[in-house]
Amino acid sequence: METTINVTLPEDFYILCSIYQIKPEVLIQQFINQVSFPSYFSNPTGSDCWATPSASSIS
Repeated sequence: METTINVTLPEDFYILCSIYQIKPEVLIQQFINQVSFPSYFSNPTGSDCWATPSASSIS
């Protein structure tokens, strides 16, 4: 499912993406794909909580 949203990103984020030739929407989507709501809600204080990627996803 796709949802259109408007997000204001800081200029330095755009510069960083430009340096590494990364589309901002791709980078944000990859981050979102790593967020696990079931992990957060089942163990909010553990190492798999919100915005904490698993070790296997960092490469």
